[in-house]
Order: sequence, then C-alpha cells, then structure tokens
Amino acid sequence: MRVGIVGAGASGVLCAIYAAYKGHDVILFERKDRMLKKVLITGNGTCNFTNINAGYGNYFSIEEKIDERLFKEYSYQDVISFFKTLGIEYKVEKFGKVYPLSYQASSIVDALRFKVESMRNIEVKLNFEVSKIRKKNNVFNVTNLDNENVVVDRLVMATGGISYPELGSNGSGYELANKMGHSKTEIYPVLVQLKVDKKYAKGLEGVKQKVKLSVYKGDEFLRSDENELLFTPYGVSGPCIFNLSYLTAIYNMDILYWHVDFLSMYSEDELRDMLYFRKKQLGYLEIEYYLNGLVNKKFAGYLLKSVGIEKLNFKVSELSDDIIEKLVEKLKKFVFKVYDTTGFSNAQVTAGGIRLSEVDNYSLESKIIPGLYFTGEVLDIFGDCGGYNLNWCFISGMHVGKNI
Repeated sequence: MRVGIVGAGASGVLCAIYAAYKGHDVILFERKDRMLKKVLITGNGTCNFTNINAGYGNYFSIEEKIDERLFKEYSYQDVISFFKTLGIEYKVEKFGKVYPLSYQASSIVDALRFKVESMRNIEVKLNFEVSKIRKKNNVFNVTNLDNENVVVDRLVMATGGISYPELGSNGSGYELANKMGHSKTEIYPVLVQLKVDKKYAKGLEGVKQKVKLSVYKGDEFLRSDENELLFTPYGVSGPCIFNLSYLTAIYNMDILYWHVDFLSMYSEDELRDMLYFRKKQLGYLEIEYYLNGLVNKKFAGYLLKSVGIEKLNFKVSELSDDIIEKLVEKLKKFVFKVYDTTGFSNAQVTAGGIRLSEVDNYSLESKIIPGLYFTGEVLDIFGDCGGYNLNWCFISGMHVGKNI
C-alpha cells in the first residue's frame, strides 16, 4: 500500500518510519528545502523532546478532547525507547524535561534524517508544496504548485499549526483539509509572550525575578507556576508565562487576573515581620536602600514609588506602618491583566486546529473521508510547556503509522 504524508515535521517523520516498518511504501511531501526545520529550534536548540510527566492531564483542546486511551497506550518511554534505537542517549532535567545527552536539537534531526534515508520504502519530496488534494476511485491525488501529481492509497495530514510559519507550518494544512470538508476551531498562539497594559508594568522593563504566578478567572483559581518572570517593553515573558499562556486560548483574557507573588518563600506574616525588622536594623539608611538585598534594585525603586514614596531623601526609620503594609501587598499580591499575545510569529505552539469531532478520536482517521488521517499539531490538541507538545507529535505519528 502507498501512504502519502503531507508535512515532514516531527509527527510526519515518525508516522513515515512506523508506516514503513509495516511494509508500506511511504512518500513524505515537504514544502521547505529540508525536513524537521522546526525541531531544530526547540528548547532554544537543545531539543526538550519529551517529558517523564506526560499524560492525558497535560493536554488541552479548544473543543472536544482526544481519547484518553492514546496516552495509556503510548508514554514518554515509547518516545525515549524509539530514539535510543537511533543512538540518542538522554538526560532527565528539572520538571521532568527530557533532552538528548548532546543537548543539541541537531542530534535528534540527524538521527531521524539518517533513519529515513536508510529506509528504501520511504521517499522524501522536498520543495513539494501541496496545492490540491482530490480523492477519486478510492485513491488520493496529491498535486503541487507545479502541477506534479502523485497518487497514494492513504493520506496523512501532518502539516502542523501556524506557529513559526517561516519554518514550514504556515496554516496551509487547514486550507487543504477545509477543501476536503473539514473545519477548524478558533486558533490561538500559545507558549508565547504576553502583552500587558503599561499601567501595570511601566518602570519594570528588564526586571527578572523568580516568582509564583497564579492565574484566576474572576475569583476562581485556575493554575500557578513558580519560575522566572521577565518584564519587557511590551509586557511579560519568561518560563512561567510560557507555562501558563495556554490559558489565554481557553478563557477570555478579559476575565483572567494574573497574581504575582514575588517572595513566595515567605508567608505574608513572615514578610511583614521581616520588613519591620529591616526598619529597625537599617533605620540609618536612606529609604532608597531599604529593599537592597531583598529584590532587584530597579524593582525596589518601582515598589517604593508604587506605594506612594516620591522623595527618597528620608531615613528608613521614618517608614510608616501604612507604607509597610502596602509593600507587603505589592510583594505578595501584585496583579496585572493581559490584553494580547505577541502572536504566532513568536509562539512555539498553535492551540486549536482540525475539529476532533470530525475525526475518529482514537484512530485519528477522518469521519468525512475514509483513508485520510491527521497527526500532531494540525489537530485541536496542545500540551503544557516542557516537551509535551513534541511528545504529542511523536506519539500521534507513531500511532497512525502503526495502524494505517
């Protein structure tokens, strides 16, 4: 049987290898001049390719959720075992992130490329931008912009989302699927920096600190993360923002409140006691040095101004109780609101995609066109930050390749 796969990214390549293992003849169609371009930049080039905590609860959808059985049948161990057969040793880091021992994404890309090149029943067509797909007489006709036509018996859409479009995933897969009768949910950029109104962050540009960031929908707690937060000219960035940015896809940004605890290692009472102790011990200092050694210097200046201290030429010993209470409030419950993301060009992942209601939730075969399958990010499924999205691309590719 001849299997065509549109998209030679993480999911498409895994699908091709596993379909070839079954003895199928496989053709990979890739619109760029080389495959796996997006994988090269994952983890800032270090390639966090799976996570030992990956499970059903780490994945989200805009609409219908994926079948939980997939995550019971495939785990991070399957991904690691597969790559070990290609010579990739691994290291588990903080938060369960798994990296190649070389800490080079190019190691993962080369291992996959060498494997594909070694398999005689896989053909890779580079610079082949699919413009039309037509099913007739139980076969698929795949045509590119130059009107070259290839006929296959089964077809897999592994075209990715729309994040980092310059690397290949430009959203064309949605259009091709739409012409075959499929539709997509709303799509959103996630694992992305966020824009914040200047009234919340003016004066904080460049401040970076490890914090506990908690997100609320009104008064309802949604999720928190403890990691670095970076204030930028446009808003906020850093690992904790990437980890929680998916919430902007699931909920209306207008009802989300982002609470920052800058000193989560202390309770409110402990922090209050500390600030009073500092007033007593450091009473000889001018007020601008009151928070020296506790927080970032620039942040300290911002804090003092934000609680009403305009002139810094008085002594710490003159601090009022009211000012100390306001400092406790600012340090433990700094709240801001987000009004936008920095867009798909900066997003690592696309939230949303081809509706799972139109696809068999387990086999990932189209309910509309028999013999058509979807894998990876083109579907309405996305994961947490930390190797979860690549893990989904790999296991969905494995699954379809094994069962097509």
